Amino acid sequence: MGLFTSTIAIVNPLYDETQKIVGVFGIIRDITKQAETEQAFKENQERLQDLFDETLDFILAVDPRGRLLYVNRAWQDISGFSLAEAQQLTISTGLQRRRFSLAGYFRRALAGEKVGQIETTFLTKHRKSIHLEVLCQRTHRAG
Repeated sequence: MGLFTSTIAIVNPLYDETQKIVGVFGIIRDITKQAETEQAFKENQERLQDLFDETLDFILAVDPRGRLLYVNRAWQDISGFSLAEAQQLTISTGLQRRRFSLAGYFRRALAGEKVGQIETTFLTKHRKSIHLEVLCQRTHRAG
């Protein structure tokens, strides 16, 4: 059983004075650690995705304008909206039955205010009411 390594090779032709290729020169770099790190990152992402998708709680990510960026499988199953359909919605359009300022709640949370838990009602794709307790947590993505 041999040892496997990941490498990257950069090879260029070597020319003589008449521009005839007389050889090659190159650099070979061991990227085993980088490949292992990328694989571990991918596996962690998959585990996190499984956690989000297997929970019975609704999990969603909203951008500062209120657009839905991500909804987990529970949200999709209950709401009737696919991820692609959900990404066309905002917190204020199409979902909210009672028009108290859920958008304002998210704006306060984005500003760093501890907003606590609220209750609201959403409509599914098929216009069925769903009572929700919402807890908003601000996260910051670098970049």
